[in-house]
Amino acid sequence: MTACPGGGNGTDDDGASRSAPADSSSSGKRGSDGTGGSGRDGTGTDDAAVTKTAGEAAATSDRCAAGQLGIEPGAGDPGAGNIHYRLTLTDKGSGSRALQGFPGVSLPAEDGSPTGTPAKREGGAAGSVRLRAGQSAHATLHTLNKSVQDGSCWDRPSLLRVHPPGSKDAVTLRTGSPRVCGDTFTVTSLR
Repeated sequence: MTACPGGGNGTDDDGASRSAPADSSSSGKRGSDGTGGSGRDGTGTDDAAVTKTAGEAAATSDRCAAGQLGIEPGAGDPGAGNIHYRLTLTDKGSGSRALQGFPGVSLPAEDGSPTGTPAKREGGAAGSVRLRAGQSAHATLHTLNKSVQDGSCWDRPSLLRVHPPGSKDAVTLRTGSPRVCGDTFTVTSLR
């Protein structure tokens, strides 16, 4: 069993992405730099400042392998000036694993440079989701309709990079969505 505690969002404290330049190949590729956690435990406290028992420390050292998860973004669902995208993570491995917290989501350009900023967390953290082979969990990406606010839209992304909660690796998909408008880009906890 693999545990995925915490809920890194793939950003430093200043909001800058810590992931490697995007792998420009098609879906299912992982980042190569081994980063992606936020260094936070979901309460705003640095991981190093959290006291853990020996068992908890061992559990948190086991990270979900991004390569064992299939990532699938859904089509945009517009309503009342908002657009929501369902982001599905499916267990492609054998056995079971637990996911808990917020995935880190960013929208790199083809050359790996960032498009806007990584998604900010929206709402509270949900409990742990336990997946067996073939089962899925989902989070929701949120942005605004182009005409809702005076804020401009970001350039259309070439890639979608997702760090599963607690994972140091990422899955990068080739896609032109979501197109973020109104400087609103958030992600919910996995459910």
